[in-house]
Amino acid sequence: MEKSKYSFQNKIGFTLVEAIIVISIIGILSLIASSIFDYGLMASEKGSNLGDEQGGVRTVSDVITQDLRFAYEVRVIDNKSSANIDRTLYSSSNSLYRFDGVEDIEVVADIVQSITFTLEVVAGEPYLDYTIIGVNGFEVSSRILLINVDPNYIVESSGNMITYDYVGNGRR
Repeated sequence: MEKSKYSFQNKIGFTLVEAIIVISIIGILSLIASSIFDYGLMASEKGSNLGDEQGGVRTVSDVITQDLRFAYEVRVIDNKSSANIDRTLYSSSNSLYRFDGVEDIEVVADIVQSITFTLEVVAGEPYLDYTIIGVNGFEVSSRILLINVDPNYIVESSGNMITYDYVGNGRR
């Protein structure tokens, strides 16, 4: 029996089919790994954006509380033209603005979708309730006891702007 010049005695190495199968498995595993990595990056970015929005909405809440807690006169209004007191807080174009009687000052930018203010008297005490909704839907509601406002002069109302002043006759 004659040996062919193309036959191999030692079968060392891989066949083409085996190499293609291994490369295909490596490709599939790489695709799965990159998909998991992309999903992790997307979740991280979403979490970071939500954290930024929560921090911004809380900053807006702090500004409202600090500005209004010791005010002597507070009214909820629907538009800036009806404000006859020096200070007004309102949201516009996803930002919180403070109008100081002369110019609008942007306090917090690109955070606020809407703010709703409600003035009411509960058990003889004047309160301001407000709800802030962030641009991605994060919501904060709070209530401020207006310690210097005479409850007899509170007109219970709701709106998207609040006007206030620190000068006046305080009750306490």
